[in-house]
Amino acid sequence: MKINRLYKKYWFAFFIIILFDSVYTYVWPTGSNRILTISCVILGSVLCLSLVRFYLQEPLEEYGLHLKSPHIQLICILLITFTISFLAYYRNLTKDGTTLVLTKSTLKNIGELFPVSFTILLLASVTYEEVLFRGFLLTFFQKLTDSSFLGVFISAFWFGLMHYSSSGTLEENLERLISAFIFGIIYGYLRVKEPQKFTLFSLSIGHFLNDFIALILPAILYA
Repeated sequence: MKINRLYKKYWFAFFIIILFDSVYTYVWPTGSNRILTISCVILGSVLCLSLVRFYLQEPLEEYGLHLKSPHIQLICILLITFTISFLAYYRNLTKDGTTLVLTKSTLKNIGELFPVSFTILLLASVTYEEVLFRGFLLTFFQKLTDSSFLGVFISAFWFGLMHYSSSGTLEENLERLISAFIFGIIYGYLRVKEPQKFTLFSLSIGHFLNDFIALILPAILYA
């Protein structure tokens, strides 16, 4: 009976979080208002963590959040992030003899393309995604199935589906889904396998840097 009540609490928390995410993603048009979008993703992160800590009454560390040895966390995530970025964008970096040159005009273009408000939005958004997918959902499915593998797989697959865009072509959506799924598998595996080195804190920083590099690279290459 106690176990059944516990699972009911998990499902209720799951329903509340998914309801919030669905309203934020599909119903409430926040995309054109950066301040509103930043507020929503911060609220989403706080909602996830609050449900875990105060409703489920479980330690946040169990869901991947702690600040033990932050310097080790940062070193590990920087090594992983720049390795992934190099492998992912190596072809673009070497295509047609293109080289990375940071000129004054390039830096000016980057500043115009990515103002402070956009950078804050990107950081808040990736933090919300990490709290939701590598934090709550991964742990939820891990507990539900009693399997770390299924927890990582299901949360990564869901993460991939969330990158579907109705404005994109089938080919673009498949590429986006597959790359997001692989990204989710890698980050989920790291979170489960090395929970002291790869936390929601470090994974959020890595996710931010990965997305920032993906956005900033074309500005550097083709400025």
